[in-house]
Amino acid sequence: GDVDGARKRLEGVRGQPWVEPAAVLAADLAAKAGDPAAALAFLERVGGSGDGFWVDEARRVMAVLPSDHLDAT
Repeated sequence: GDVDGARKRLEGVRGQPWVEPAAVLAADLAAKAGDPAAALAFLERVGGSGDGFWVDEARRVMAVLPSDHLDAT
């Protein structure tokens, strides 16, 4: 229900092993809210540290972002 509250909590997650899952979930919320710049900023936290699931989820989120935002990075 509280998308903004959830996004703020996910933004604050910095500790392993939760950084990548939180970043992907926050990116997904930002993308759904129409904020591709924020979504890309969250996705930059996903470094492929070994959990292929979250890397794949990051790619799924990136695939729905407008291409003009992807070209600017």
